[in-house]
Amino acid sequence: MKVLLLTDYRKALRQGIKKYRSIDINKIKDIFIENQMDLEIMSFDQLVNEVGIENVKNNFIIYTSSQNYEYKEYINDILYNLNLNNTLIPKYELFMCHENKAFQDLHKKMLGIKSLDSLYISTYKDLLNHSHKVKYPVVLKKVTGSGSFSVYKVNNERELKKKFKKIAIKKYFIEFYKKYIYYKFFDKISYSKEFLLEEKYYSRLVVQQFIPNLEEDWKILVFNNKYYILNRKVRKNDFRASGSGKFNFLAEPPKRLLDFAKKIYSQLDTPFISLDIAINDEDTYLIEYQALHFGPITILRSEFYFTYVDGHWEKVEEQSDFTSVYAKSLIEYINNQKSNNKKE
Repeated sequence: MKVLLLTDYRKALRQGIKKYRSIDINKIKDIFIENQMDLEIMSFDQLVNEVGIENVKNNFIIYTSSQNYEYKEYINDILYNLNLNNTLIPKYELFMCHENKAFQDLHKKMLGIKSLDSLYISTYKDLLNHSHKVKYPVVLKKVTGSGSFSVYKVNNERELKKKFKKIAIKKYFIEFYKKYIYYKFFDKISYSKEFLLEEKYYSRLVVQQFIPNLEEDWKILVFNNKYYILNRKVRKNDFRASGSGKFNFLAEPPKRLLDFAKKIYSQLDTPFISLDIAINDEDTYLIEYQALHFGPITILRSEFYFTYVDGHWEKVEEQSDFTSVYAKSLIEYINNQKSNNKKE
């Protein structure tokens, strides 16, 4: 099986420190060659409009995602079809998890990953149907967004309904009344009670269990058997640690946090993952995760990492080169996949 790396329109693999920066693709290719593994590089456009997607079969495919919704949907169209005859790295499901908190939530449940109680809603009527199940306060999340943007604490049912409408009203309420005016005055045959039953408020949102008295969370980047740690404190008069800027790269994580991260990493089956984890006296919670396009600052600023050896955790004090760790994790994962395919 060949290894193919797909870049975007800028010939970029969006895994740099900023969303507009690429990881060093040439360095990745050199590391693959050093490990006796060929790596072919092309853009999504070249694959579809020059090579032909129907001609790409039985490859390992490394790819990039995008923060731009339209371009991400373009990538999605391509990856869905490539996934039929190739091995995507990371898996297609993990691409769908990128910038989609709702898909993440559903994916966790399908894999049996213990997490916070949640509801996934898309209309105001759905919210009304299930609002009696909610134990306040809760966290309300839009499906997209990072750094705690579009994440709200809601204290009661009235606030929840009000916030849902406020999020949904800008686009969907206007669209509904454009149709309402059209049917009422220009197409009266279609104007009926049935039309008036149509929902005015649409917005995909996750209503998630709130963890009280949370003072911090942890970001853990996992690359094969290397665990890089970032402790993040909650902002003053807030409940969110993500995006707070109150970072500690030298914090020593509790063993059960590392054990939890190791278990999640194994369940997600990926060469690398970014995990946001909360921990208190009662339990450990997976908040969010990304296998693509995640920020590498945790590894860039870390002076050490943890690794699991002979049944226990060891701390290795060294600074890591992100591109090298990234490439070697891919190589290790591909070799494991090849080995598993031979056994089958």
